[in-house]
Amino acid sequence: MVWIPSLLLFLAYAEDGAPVRLQVTAEAADKTRIVISARLSSEQAGAFPKGPISQKNAQRCLQLVMLREDGTLGQPLFARYRRSGRQLTCTPRFALEHGRVYRAVLLRGGQQVATQDYRVPPRKPTPPAHVERIFPSAQILPANHLKFYVHFSQPMREGKAIFDQMSLVDQRGHVVEDPWRRTELWSADTRRLTLWIHPGRVKQGVNLREQLGPVLQAGNTYTLMIGRGVKDQFDRPLKAAFRKTFRVKAADHRRPLPQHWKIDRPQAGSRNSLQVRFGEALDHPLLMRFLHVHDGQGRVVPGVATIIDQESGWRFTPQQPWTLQDYRLQVNPLLEDLAGNTPARVFDTDLDQPQPSPAVLTIDFQPQGPEVGR
Repeated sequence: MVWIPSLLLFLAYAEDGAPVRLQVTAEAADKTRIVISARLSSEQAGAFPKGPISQKNAQRCLQLVMLREDGTLGQPLFARYRRSGRQLTCTPRFALEHGRVYRAVLLRGGQQVATQDYRVPPRKPTPPAHVERIFPSAQILPANHLKFYVHFSQPMREGKAIFDQMSLVDQRGHVVEDPWRRTELWSADTRRLTLWIHPGRVKQGVNLREQLGPVLQAGNTYTLMIGRGVKDQFDRPLKAAFRKTFRVKAADHRRPLPQHWKIDRPQAGSRNSLQVRFGEALDHPLLMRFLHVHDGQGRVVPGVATIIDQESGWRFTPQQPWTLQDYRLQVNPLLEDLAGNTPARVFDTDLDQPQPSPAVLTIDFQPQGPEVGR
């Protein structure tokens, strides 16, 4: 990361005759990321502890605000503050908006000592966002299906209004009433939205399901429709609406037990992939996190995992060739299938029924070789 200085200004002198300085520094590759640095008087610097400083305290001395369209000042931005010697730095927590003017304000005793404006360059033209893919990728889902993962081509605008742009329509053209759990669950880069069907419409015996009925009915065909009104980070609509059509089968109330999975063992001395077949589709992002291969000493084997066959299979390619030793596939008990069932429990659990036996969460295997089976 390379930073370039800009807008350097000497504005006043402290009581000890040393200049008070305010400087805005922008990142070379991303002009929406800046750091404001103020050189304080000795008295001002002594009022703050070394290292990180709370925003509430630091804003008595240094603030960053956005200028409104009418030229008035907005509220101070959320930022991280730190003092080193006589230097007080302010780093905005979030990227600044393209084309807007921001003002750094240096204060002493509640009075402005210096100000410096920074205009963020207009953003470069980019194509509008589109839906890249949706998981699960299968075309047949259980009636108690729980989650869709919607992947966008670029960061999106957050806000609960997004749920009004997503609907489920059956084969007769009827829109399913209020199917979503309206809680925003975004990935860190706001490019993936976890779209939950409301659990109260999935679990049997729950009032919401009794009142409105289940969202999905076995034997029906549905289309998940994502409207163009979904906005990207620059407040632009999607390039095009998106649809995913799928059929619904009977509800799944079985645990995805690893002892039922099938393993294709690789050849010792090779980097051939270990392949695992689940017999059903499992949760896509959890598959990327919750399966690991360990060697005979219990160490995680480094390699690359790939999800295959519409999330019903998993392939692992090691960095180094397999050796003739015992390996173990370790399964996290929180791994889910499409209905939210895990190896440890069924999502729609009847608490009056006996608890199931504990799941076996490991699969031991040995690569194929001349010594195997002796």
